[in-house]
Amino acid sequence: MDRRLTAAKQRCENPNDKAYPLYGGRGIKFDFPSVTEAGLYLIKTFGLPSRSMELDRIDTNGNYTKGNLRFVPRAQNQANRRITVLSEFRQEYWPYCRAVVTRKLSEGMTRAEIIKAAETAVSEKRKNWR
Repeated sequence: MDRRLTAAKQRCENPNDKAYPLYGGRGIKFDFPSVTEAGLYLIKTFGLPSRSMELDRIDTNGNYTKGNLRFVPRAQNQANRRITVLSEFRQEYWPYCRAVVTRKLSEGMTRAEIIKAAETAVSEKRKNWR
């Protein structure tokens, strides 16, 4: 568990980490004073997890903080990714088609950023702004 939490902290706090743009770069924080304290909180709250369980943030855009963490099987963790949140895609909530929205989400953009990019494209009258 120490390695998992250390990796989570690095993704949030180390700009040299390759995953930093998807975590710390998006404002996601590791809200524990140390990896040890995070581990103690998780063990106290959930008990010692089996190796098959993964650490998951309930809100994928939320911080690593008390109340937003849980242990889940890998399949459930994969279903809680930003890119898979579009399983119930509704066009009226997005300015682009599903493929474009999926690509932009996988690039690390939030819904607000995607909408802002579309507004900018419309105001600049770009070709294919749709």
